[in-house]
Amino acid sequence: MMPLSSLLTAPLWSEGERELICLHRQDETRDGDTITATTLVFQTHPQPSRFHYRPGQFLLLSVTLDGQRLHRAYSLSSSPTRPNTLAITVKRVAGGRVSNYLLDTLQPGMTLRALAPSGQFHLPDTLPRNLLLLSGGSGITPMLSIGRALLDLHADCQIHFVHSARHAGDLIARQQLVHWAQRHSNFHLTLLLEQASSDLPCIEGRLSAEHLATLTAPLSDYAIFLCGPGGYMSAVKTLLAAPAYQNIALYQEDFSPSTAPGSAPHVGTSPQGATADVGLSAPGFSLSVPAFGHQGHIGTDETLLAALEREGLPIIGACRSGVCGSCKCKLEQGEVASGPQLALSAEQIAEGYVLACASTPRSNLQVTLG
Repeated sequence: MMPLSSLLTAPLWSEGERELICLHRQDETRDGDTITATTLVFQTHPQPSRFHYRPGQFLLLSVTLDGQRLHRAYSLSSSPTRPNTLAITVKRVAGGRVSNYLLDTLQPGMTLRALAPSGQFHLPDTLPRNLLLLSGGSGITPMLSIGRALLDLHADCQIHFVHSARHAGDLIARQQLVHWAQRHSNFHLTLLLEQASSDLPCIEGRLSAEHLATLTAPLSDYAIFLCGPGGYMSAVKTLLAAPAYQNIALYQEDFSPSTAPGSAPHVGTSPQGATADVGLSAPGFSLSVPAFGHQGHIGTDETLLAALEREGLPIIGACRSGVCGSCKCKLEQGEVASGPQLALSAEQIAEGYVLACASTPRSNLQVTLG
């Protein structure tokens, strides 16, 4: 156990890579004998740190499996109001090499590497009077961070926490949510289950306009935070696109992968300032990387990330959905078609930065990695 004095005087960790040690794991949900979600609590190792981040941000983890160094981003379920530990809540996914490794293998005392928390999805500096937190499945994790921070700070705002799941056994942090709703008058919990439960206050079915109509204020008065799997995100955004819901403030985190599950992960790290010249010409696109003495190819519908990984070039692909920003590249010349660019600021986009995981070629390209 760490001495209290060490924790009180520990330096802040807000940038760079450190080694983390698992202090505790709390299994959240099961399917028979199989653990389907667990919360992992970490501290830096060997010297403890205090953690500085914003509620809703993620942690970029690095693990080595079968000789490959894999990077994956996980939203923090802990809150910076409790700065002596970090926690992520991981859900089992089909083909999820890192997620399933963490669920099946990681135990207290084991270590892994991580970059400091980051991400564009977080509470704004100025809190609104009303917050609507919409989540589905594992999208609940950043909402737990946001909710815990607001309640710890006794924030003077109304928090409407609306979470969708398949059934009661699939609910992450079930007891915590019910406790918050019972203890805090400004925390309003709505659980939407596809299969209703008799021992849990819930509504059977999926989120609808009727549910939104029960809110205590017009939707335009809320800051709306949205996170979940692709199908859930699409359905909710379609709902919010209705004419009745114009001029809303929407913040979103997308957990949908931009490449197929189990696709080749990144190996290694990127040298500072390395430049990749990617020459692409239809129909048989070529991939030229003079800085690494490399010649290769890329498919017309292949993401830049997938091509760079396949060719063994140094690029980190963590979230693979345009969220974490780990695969950020600068497009020096040429044109790409880009999908989600949530991790890039307007200034970065104007300067020519793209996310390799969400970009496919449309011309010859010259790209700077990192």
